[in-house]
Amino acid sequence: MAESSLLPGVHTPSTRPWTPSRLWQSYFAHGLHQRPLFPPGNSVFAYRDTNYLVLGTLLERVCRPPLAEVYQQRIFRPLGLGSAYLEYYGRPPPAHPWP
Repeated sequence: MAESSLLPGVHTPSTRPWTPSRLWQSYFAHGLHQRPLFPPGNSVFAYRDTNYLVLGTLLERVCRPPLAEVYQQRIFRPLGLGSAYLEYYGRPPPAHPWP
């Protein structure tokens, strides 16, 4: 089963941003919280972003600022990652031409 068949709306171009609220709505609208893709113990693997969505929602609730700011304050700046940003929520830094 192709990943795109699980969430048809996610793989189509959209002018609306994929906010956490919109991702949760899509997740529940497609019944992904109710049905597993395969029985437990099966050797099949399927990738889902659910854990990242849960983690991001939890970080925003606990830390208070938006997730992009949490990433900047707690991960990117301390590690000296000046060009890193959270896609769709932050502005990319100006491009640096290769020498």
